[in-house]
Amino acid sequence: MVIINNLLVGIIGPSGGGKSTIINKILNEYPQECCRISTYTTRKPRPGENSGEQYNFITKEQYEQLYNSNNLIACSKVNGEYYGAPKINMKSQKFKDKVVLLDMGAKGAKEFKDTYKNSIFIYIIPPNKEILSAQMKNRDSTRMDRNKNQLKNMKDVCKWLVINDDIDKTVEEIIKIIKTIQQYYGNLNKIDKDTAKFLYQRTLYNMDNIMFLKNYYDKTTSRKKLVTENKGIEI
Repeated sequence: MVIINNLLVGIIGPSGGGKSTIINKILNEYPQECCRISTYTTRKPRPGENSGEQYNFITKEQYEQLYNSNNLIACSKVNGEYYGAPKINMKSQKFKDKVVLLDMGAKGAKEFKDTYKNSIFIYIIPPNKEILSAQMKNRDSTRMDRNKNQLKNMKDVCKWLVINDDIDKTVEEIIKIIKTIQQYYGNLNKIDKDTAKFLYQRTLYNMDNIMFLKNYYDKTTSRKKLVTENKGIEI
């Protein structure tokens, strides 16, 4: 991967959509170029989860200390448990020339976008609700309702959509989006025709993607509203 400058990449998507698996694969394939921010939560770890990977599992007292010392961003409370991400200095040596990956919810991404200008957000979703439901079989039922509500917040921050029907293909597409943004940031007119077509097919103002999401989330958002609120590409 050619690194032009450091970039914060938020991987957003429904619970059970494969975000953690995708990030782990990217880190395994690009260990020198990429790193991950682990967020904080007071909930108990699920089977297979280890503290320091996707989440740092802490007590509510520890969370309060971090919150009161102004060290957290994108804080939320879900089912009585608290979530938040650490504030970071993207100019520090630790993140120099790095792609910084973050698994996050759409609601918190807005705060990240406002705070870290050198950032992009990619929405990851399985190809259909049946697959998503199967992947969520061990999770509480309220998560599907939250997944549906994500669209309302997602449109404010995400410009990219990648359908996760094959993990290798998904990672390949995410890396291509990242590399193109790093290489052509501010110089869209220099992008070749094939790359421009690839990008357009994965933007949230592509009509196929608009209709896909409209149908995926039980038509909770009208086509007209989606078209209006996803007007252009920003990289």
